[in-house]
Amino acid sequence: DDVEAVRLYQLSAAQDNANGQNSLAHCFLNGIGVHKDVAKAVQLFRLSGEQGNATGQSNLGRFFEKRIGVDKDEVEAVRLYQLSAVQGDVTGQNNLAYCLKHGI
Repeated sequence: DDVEAVRLYQLSAAQDNANGQNSLAHCFLNGIGVHKDVAKAVQLFRLSGEQGNATGQSNLGRFFEKRIGVDKDEVEAVRLYQLSAVQGDVTGQNNLAYCLKHGI
């Protein structure tokens, strides 16, 4: 039940839970149980990443790299990927490697 999942993610995110913020952002990004809202997804990924959530950092980095809901900023994308990668996040590591390989 997507709507119930969103309700629970919202409760978690409202308590500043970084995982809940990241999961809720994913719902807003993809319109799962809510209307698609990229700006809200950016806001939630940012909150998650600011708390040190490696997945949130990597996701937000992708937004900056690919210009999804934010101005393109490859320097910020690489910074976020680095923060994610040093925590062992494999997606952050892969994205950072891609940037390094392609001179980003």
